[in-house]
Formats: sequence, structure tokens, C-alpha cells
Amino acid sequence: MALSHKRVFVAAAAGFSFSAVLAVLEATRHLDVLMILQLPGFLSGAFIWGVHSGGNSFEVVLVLVNGVIYSALLLIAVRVVIRLKHKL
Repeated sequence: MALSHKRVFVAAAAGFSFSAVLAVLEATRHLDVLMILQLPGFLSGAFIWGVHSGGNSFEVVLVLVNGVIYSALLLIAVRVVIRLKHKL
């Protein structure tokens, strides 16, 4: 079963939107829960530029990496749900 272009587009839009909203909420609210959800992007940015570099490029990497991860997780979840639906 191949992935359709529509499914990939919707997953990418949802993943990147969720990542951007998390970045804005974390910047304004400073909640630890939101930072935990952004940990993969934070670690990638810290690996590239260092923890104390900050700046816009760090935030861009954070949003991009998390967007890719959330999109992939959404695609996996949809695929699992579809397989479970076909087994019933």
C-alpha cells in the first residue's frame, strides 16, 4: 500500500503547523511540557550551533526538525489505524 500524495501533504501540513504552534507557545508561556515536546528539534539545533547560540536560525531548525518528526509520526499513526481497520 503506497502513500498517497494527499496523505503526505496533509501529514506535513499538520506536523509543521503543530511544530510552529508549539514553538510560539513555548516562547510565550515558558512551559516545560512544551519544551519536552520540542526536544528533538532542540537537540538538533544545539548539536549544530551550540546550546547558547539562540537566534532565529536555532528556532528555524527546531521547527523544521520537529515538523519532520511530527509528520512522520502522523503518517505512522494513520497507517496503523488503516491496517487495524482492515483487520476488523
